[in-house]
Amino acid sequence: MMRVRLSLTACLLLTCLHSTSAHAFLNPYARVGFGGNHQRMHDVNDAIAADVGWAAAGGVPVSAQSVGPGYGPAVSAGLWIVPFLRVGATYGKQLARSNYEYRDVGFLYKNDYTFRMREIGLEAAVRIRSLAGFTFGGTVAQSRGEADQNFALENSHGDYYQDFTSHRERNTYGAFVGLDQTTPKGLAGFVQVGYHWLELGSMPGTVQISDNGSSSVVMSQTVPVDYSGWSVRAGCGFDLNW
Repeated sequence: MMRVRLSLTACLLLTCLHSTSAHAFLNPYARVGFGGNHQRMHDVNDAIAADVGWAAAGGVPVSAQSVGPGYGPAVSAGLWIVPFLRVGATYGKQLARSNYEYRDVGFLYKNDYTFRMREIGLEAAVRIRSLAGFTFGGTVAQSRGEADQNFALENSHGDYYQDFTSHRERNTYGAFVGLDQTTPKGLAGFVQVGYHWLELGSMPGTVQISDNGSSSVVMSQTVPVDYSGWSVRAGCGFDLNW
């Protein structure tokens, strides 16, 4: 009786494996998407408000605004290890700007802030095709954040320019859920919502100063910079030999 049960179990297992196409495992995939990432930036926003507030107090008609979302592309490629689980490499970039400028006859006030993020890492995701392609997963990445400030003041007293560039690299993490569907021909489309933990802290950098023709370079650092926040992304791709 035991041999009969074992034989029956083996037959069922072989039948399931035979009914699954040979290319259902280790099936290459690729995804290309574009989206926006909210950024917390509490300390950065306070610092910008202080800088712009100094100008406003001096009579320059500008007002501070919070750093907006960062937008950019993201790509990923790898293998469906089994029909419901994929693992691959990821690359993404995002850019956000906050610019303030006022011009008048013989007067210029300009303060531009630029924030960049680059992520290179790995992703893993589980897709449930019977639930309209419901997908959930996570990422781990080596991330490089950059923060630049370009300041210019021109008036009757002379010209003053300040260019501050900074960066920092850290391991960061993310999680996401969404819908990911593939047509019988292998064309794919997806939409996902996620959250990224991208807190980098204070970022060291250099300040180049030009004051009425004389120049100097000094070392400095930013206030704590936090690119963390919710993200929304949509895109397309393919699943080879699907």
